[in-house]
Amino acid sequence: MTALGLAVPDSLEGTDLYAAAHGRVPVVTPPLVATAPGRYSTRLGSWLLRGELGKQPTLCAVDVDPACVNDVFDQRTFAARALWLATFRAENAALRVAGRPKDKQPVVLDPDTISALTVWGDVR
Repeated sequence: MTALGLAVPDSLEGTDLYAAAHGRVPVVTPPLVATAPGRYSTRLGSWLLRGELGKQPTLCAVDVDPACVNDVFDQRTFAARALWLATFRAENAALRVAGRPKDKQPVVLDPDTISALTVWGDVR
């Protein structure tokens, strides 16, 4: 949030995305889930699941395929299922906490930030 010039609330808990992108997080850690209308991306360890509603997601291991060129969704079904369930649970938890959706304010990102989020595995 600081990099985007946004105020960070004292009560906000989060994950250092730089540390996560470089594999410097504890082995036992919750999945990182990012969503946009109709799209999602979930990262757990080196696994990255991305997709759009109504379509089969893609899965890659960013430690061996940083650009996520090779979709291994059909070959790594256990990882695909684990990340899909993590995405589903995170979305359900967020809906329960939020109650009704609140008005969101769009953020305009510069090209460097967009590139950094794409490398981390954010939704496209």
